[in-house]
Amino acid sequence: MRRNLLRLLALSALVGVALTAGSQRAQRPFLADKQGRFAIFNVASGRADFQPGGGIAFEAAGTPVNGYSLEQNLEFKMREIKGETVQTKGGPMRLKSGQARGGVEITVNRNASRTTLGTELATIADDGEAARITLPGTFTMNDETATANRRRSIQVRGTSGRFVLETLTNAKTDPLRTADVSGPVTLRMVTDSARQAGTDKNVIDARGDSMTYNRATRRLVLSGDVTINSLQSPAQGAGFEGVMTVDRMEVEFDENYQIKTVRTSTGRGDFQESRGG
Repeated sequence: MRRNLLRLLALSALVGVALTAGSQRAQRPFLADKQGRFAIFNVASGRADFQPGGGIAFEAAGTPVNGYSLEQNLEFKMREIKGETVQTKGGPMRLKSGQARGGVEITVNRNASRTTLGTELATIADDGEAARITLPGTFTMNDETATANRRRSIQVRGTSGRFVLETLTNAKTDPLRTADVSGPVTLRMVTDSARQAGTDKNVIDARGDSMTYNRATRRLVLSGDVTINSLQSPAQGAGFEGVMTVDRMEVEFDENYQIKTVRTSTGRGDFQESRGG
């Protein structure tokens, strides 16, 4: 009896040591640079192949895998990731490309802007000139940008999307260059005074079949069976309070991310424009 008890205690101790070791292993970085600017951790299983020129091709799985690349203003988590890093001699690592699967959350933080994407499958590629993120399935996106005077929030849900951003090492305040979203698409836009929150707010909810955004023209276009529900109109800037059903809505933002104009059309009708005052 006593011998069995001693065996049970010994087995329990071994299990405890194994669990502790496994927990510590999960917390140690699977892959990190010496500068503390890049790390992938919380990895239950993984592999890595060293590439010519300082790159590393890797695969990792966890519950979830977590990581960051401070050079790219990037944070991410997912259950599985397969990707490649690049690194110049003596410099920090950065993520060159990756395919993420399962509970994917990608966040890009830059100065006064923050873009968060949530989905089940995503690919990302950053060639040093531009970063491209492809979401082949249902996703949510929240893009928040602020200046000294204004704040803008765009929340999007779609069935697939393609986004082009400045290369993630660029700290530009408004990193999103273009977006192409298939739907049905749901959209919420909120612009607000940064100094007097809530006193000069514009809130628009809309639904449509597809959406595009182009930073070069500061225009967002929602097309196909569009329903607009404007909840709150600002004292200044474009807006209305009510409901509209059209074929197309085009929103133009000014340099402070305030809604400058809203144009809608249906059938063969010309644009109906609401212009900021």
